[in-house]
Amino acid sequence: MGIEKLHDNIAVVHPSNHMELTDELATINEMVSKNSGSDIIVDFSQVEIITSLNICNLMILHKMLNEHNHRLLLCNVSMLTKCIFVVTGLDKILTFVKNRAAAMSALTHNTNEPC
Repeated sequence: MGIEKLHDNIAVVHPSNHMELTDELATINEMVSKNSGSDIIVDFSQVEIITSLNICNLMILHKMLNEHNHRLLLCNVSMLTKCIFVVTGLDKILTFVKNRAAAMSALTHNTNEPC
């Protein structure tokens, strides 16, 4: 899958599994640390599980984006994965939307559409 730049200020990460998610989050974290000019959507539609390393990378990404007034949105998150975020309390920190269309709408209209 990979990282796709949709507009000058929006990038989508769409990994095909949790291992690819680890690699792509590390890559996007490095990119954001050098130039944080984009909002990021992470599409979890192909990710069945999430690891502690992935959660750590998401939190680093979230922090870097917030520092530069950009947003991180997670979409197509499975119920099981969402439960992990709820149990850890990260559902109150991270922004979840139903799908990529809702993520694009939230970013272009500067709103949070609940999932």
